[in-house]
This record gives sequence, C-alpha cells and structure tokens, in this order.
Amino acid sequence: MHQHGSSQATALEARCLIRLGKPAAALSLLDEVDYASLTHKVASELRILQLSAYIAVNDVENAHTAMANAKARSYGVGSVELESELVYFCAVLEWTQGRYAEAKDLADSLIAKQTAIPAWLREDVEFYPFNQGYWRARAFELLGMTAALEKDYSAQAAYLKKSFEEFDAANCPDALVEAAMLSNLAFLVRDLQQPELAAFVRDRSAKMRWVSTLASLRFVTQHSLGWCSALGGDHLGGLREFRQSAEIAPSIPLRIVAILDRAFIASQLHERFFALEQLEHACHLAAGIDWETVVTSERKVLLDLAAALAPFDVAKARVALDRYFSVRTPISNLELFATDTRRRGDECMATAAVIRAEGHLDRAVMVYKEAFDIWTDVSYGWRAAAAALEIYTLTGDTAYLDVVAREAAERPLSWIANRYASVVLDDPNRYVRA
Repeated sequence: MHQHGSSQATALEARCLIRLGKPAAALSLLDEVDYASLTHKVASELRILQLSAYIAVNDVENAHTAMANAKARSYGVGSVELESELVYFCAVLEWTQGRYAEAKDLADSLIAKQTAIPAWLREDVEFYPFNQGYWRARAFELLGMTAALEKDYSAQAAYLKKSFEEFDAANCPDALVEAAMLSNLAFLVRDLQQPELAAFVRDRSAKMRWVSTLASLRFVTQHSLGWCSALGGDHLGGLREFRQSAEIAPSIPLRIVAILDRAFIASQLHERFFALEQLEHACHLAAGIDWETVVTSERKVLLDLAAALAPFDVAKARVALDRYFSVRTPISNLELFATDTRRRGDECMATAAVIRAEGHLDRAVMVYKEAFDIWTDVSYGWRAAAAALEIYTLTGDTAYLDVVAREAAERPLSWIANRYASVVLDDPNRYVRA
C-alpha cells in the first residue's frame, strides 16, 4: 500500500502489531520514529498508536506522555477523524484508571462531535483507515461498558446494538471490532430475556467471516447462542451448538466449558449416562492442563467442573474448587471481569454445590442465597431461579419457589420449567400456587 520505510508504512505495521496482540513490538517500532521531521497529522497518528499500545501494556505513565504528545501535534490539523480516534483512546485511558465518569464524558463528546467533514479535509482518505462513524461506534461500545459497571446489562446490550448501527452506517469494515462487539452482545443475550437481540446475533454470526484470528470471539458467540437455544426450550439445538462450540474452541479450557454444558443440559433432561460420559471426557481433558498458565477468564472452567462433579465425586469437586481459588493471575484494567459481581455469582454457585455435597447444608444455603442476591441484583432471571431452586430444595421456603415459577412461566419449554414441574409433582403438598 505504501513505500516501505515511509511513515505510512510504519503506521500500518504498528496497527497490525497492536491488532495481533503485540503492543510491545509496536512500541519498539514507534520509538524509532523521528517525530520532529513529520507533519503534525502524521506525527499525531503515530502518537495515538503509541497511546493505544501503552494502554495495552498497562504503562500508564508513558500512555499519558503519548497522549500529551498526540494532543500537541493534533492541534490545527483539522481532521475530525483523527481527533475522534484521539478522544476515543483518551476515554479508554481514563477507563483503565477507574475514572469512569471522565471516560463516559469523553465518549459522549465523541458521539456528539459533528459528522459533516468538509471535502478539503479528506484529501488523505486513502492513508487514514477509519472514519468518524467508526469511532462513534466504539464510543457507544464504551458507554456499554459504563452501563455494565452500573449492573445495567440491558442498557449495555442496547448500547452495543447502537454500536452496530453506527458501525454499519460508517461502511468501514473491521472484522476484529465487529466480532468483539458481537461476542459481547451474545454473552449478554444469553442471560437476558431478549429474543429479538438473540435473533440479531444469530443472523449476524451466520454472515460473519470467522477467520482463525477470531477463534476466541467466535467460540463465545457460538457458545452463548447454545445457551439461548437451551433456555428457549430448544434443547437439541443447544446440545448441537455446544458440540459445535467444543469443535471450534481455540483452547482446551474453552472446549471443556462446552462439554460441561452438554453434560449439564443432559442431566437436566434425565440423560444420566450421557451426562456422565461427557463429564468423564471433561475430567480427562482437565487433567492435562497447567492451570498456572491459563488466563483468568478461562480459569472459570474450574468452577464449572467443580459444580458438575459435586453430585458424583465430591473429592474431585473439592480439588477443582480449591484449585480455582489457589491460582491468582493478573487481570487487565480493560477487563470488566476484574470487578464484575457476576464472577462472584459463579463462585458462589460452585462453592455451594460442593459444600452441599460435603454435607454442610446450612452453609450451602447461605452461599446459594448470596448467589441468588447477586443474580437478582443484575436481573439475570434464569440464574436467580437456578439458585432459588436449590434453596427451596434445601429449606422448603416457598418464596424461592415462587421465583422459579415466574421464570418457568417466562421460559415454558426450558429445562427450568421441567425442573419446576418435577419439584411440584414430586411433592405437591409442599407448594400450591395461588
């Protein structure tokens, strides 16, 4: 595209390195640039790339220096697109430092920025790869992250849908960003009762060109769609999509996640032998993993394994649970997982399953109630119902069965409705619906 060794080639190579998850290599490249010899516009773009790379490596001090340099060189350039990219990464930097209100203000200012760009400012469109609409889409994505901090996941889903609208209108293809937004939206609609959004994700995923570098994002999308099917009552479809997820999983821990979900759905449908076979396969795969090297988000599979094992082999379940809590790996400031209460909800459900199997029933009820409160607080109905069902079976408190009844009515063909019906039929005198 550009002559080798030119500033344009440097910018393109740096962008590629950052996209490939090699920000340190991008920084080495950018550090060799003679910025004083460049025009303000070219220098500004390269400084913005420095800023994004320093954010990626969690180097806050140098990120602020790069931000100051980018601002100094961007004054007077007159490029709305370049200014939009700078504002976006300034917002991301604020986010990583926990200044969420400031990040939100910057994202709002980016969305409000004028959209009409005079023709005389677009003379280098072949050099500059993104337009303002693209950065508006990214800003809506950031606003969604802010909504998630406030536990308003429905709002986050709405912001992501708006991101897609801006992204499509911008007509600026970016497979990585599109796949990231899609996987995030899929993860949300898995737990929110929003069938229209689930259909949007399914349709969009079918049209995506899933290249190998998008494997992790593809897995999250496919796996989440499996849950959408299962929770909607299409258990066969859910089992099929979990199998497909296992087949495309880019890592062994993610493959185990999908296998355990197949085991879970099978057990809820009283397919005990099939569930045990899947669980045995998951245990075999887990035995070969060095958990110290597994990224934090994937280490959660130990919780799933502990919960799945608890009814069958409590000793192995305890080993998996203790292993999860003993391994602590750093979490990037860019990951919501670092402060997400949903993480604690998953920990509570697994812990309660294990201590219940160990015979500590009062403690199990207490931990299930903590999980119930977390899922209720974030409006994850089916997860709250799952916790409520366990509390009811241990205490007979019909207030919790009321919660299950409401969720069963929302999902009448799902395994939750089947479990609810089984509980009522097994002991009809303990609970009579008003």
